[in-house]
Amino acid sequence: MMVVVMVVMLMRFMDVVYSVIIICLCCILLGLKDRAP
Repeated sequence: MMVVVMVVMLMRFMDVVYSVIIICLCCILLGLKDRAP
């Protein structure tokens, strides 16, 4: 039972991590577009 809870928590944590990474990548790409002439 504890293993299932751990897996669910890990999956939710990874979802948050991926969301943050995607947001950071989008911000970096937008920043590069703004810098380009």
